[in-house]
Amino acid sequence: MWRSVCCAMQGSGHKKSGVPCQDKTFRLDKNGVHVIALSDGAGSARLSHFGAERVVRAAAELVADRFAQYQECEDAEAVRQEILSVLRHELAEEAEKHSCEMHDLACTLLLAAVSGERFLLVHIGDGVIGYLDGDTLKVASVPDNGEFANETTFVTSDKAAETMRLFKGELRDKAAFVLMSDGTEHSLYHKPSRALADILTDVIQRACLIRADVLQRQLADTFASVVCPRTQDDCSIAILARPGKALRIVDQLSVEERRRLYHIQRARAHTARRIRRYDAMLVLLEQPHSLRQIAVKIHLNPRYTKQRLGQLEQLGLIEQANGWYQKA
Repeated sequence: MWRSVCCAMQGSGHKKSGVPCQDKTFRLDKNGVHVIALSDGAGSARLSHFGAERVVRAAAELVADRFAQYQECEDAEAVRQEILSVLRHELAEEAEKHSCEMHDLACTLLLAAVSGERFLLVHIGDGVIGYLDGDTLKVASVPDNGEFANETTFVTSDKAAETMRLFKGELRDKAAFVLMSDGTEHSLYHKPSRALADILTDVIQRACLIRADVLQRQLADTFASVVCPRTQDDCSIAILARPGKALRIVDQLSVEERRRLYHIQRARAHTARRIRRYDAMLVLLEQPHSLRQIAVKIHLNPRYTKQRLGQLEQLGLIEQANGWYQKA
């Protein structure tokens, strides 16, 4: 039931200076464990994008393999030390690969993992970890910026073990987790009040409605036009969510919410009928159908039926293969 989506965009400052995007994200489903991870490479570290890429993958694999043991272990310090030891070993190999020092790969780490009815969060450095508790957005872990706003802790820092935050427990009403880098903070996190922007609830809801690749493209467009222009830094986000009481599936949405989801203009003629047709298509496509079968069942010309199907496919609500359509 868990769905995830990630997006990382190069900041305008890095575009101007020719520095590659140093934010990296990763999502993994393995052993019944669902993981999202995000890392922000240090701006002062020349190869931090390689370090961030290595860290998100290694951390996700480690937590997916060791989730049950970490949940059972009552020694939080031992868990922190093991995670840090593995990540530093990975960075040592990456440093050897690039003939550089480990500090050249300095980066942060934010991670959220769920399995069954349990969760695990890991946080080293700046960035924010939030979650949806019922229908309320809350902050699980605030940025670690030390004494100064532009300072933080990295996986390679001497104080990484003592500053690493580790949270675990029962999910209960938690329906989603969100990770964001400090670049994204400028738009989606209010530091004085330690509050997340309400728009995140809508983004999380969409993660439960449409395919990850489609939402990722939508996020990239939004970041490029709204989020990235507000900062010189790279911007990234990772979301892990599951449909339920708080996050509804399509047939639980109001008529107005479905109109917006289907991108039907309010002023269009026969708006209600158009919404009902899209609804009917999604019900039909719980099982594979051909274009002709769909057109017959919804009483619409095949030409117009194909147009409607194309819209649903573009939105990531259905998929098509070899002439057969099915709900995504």
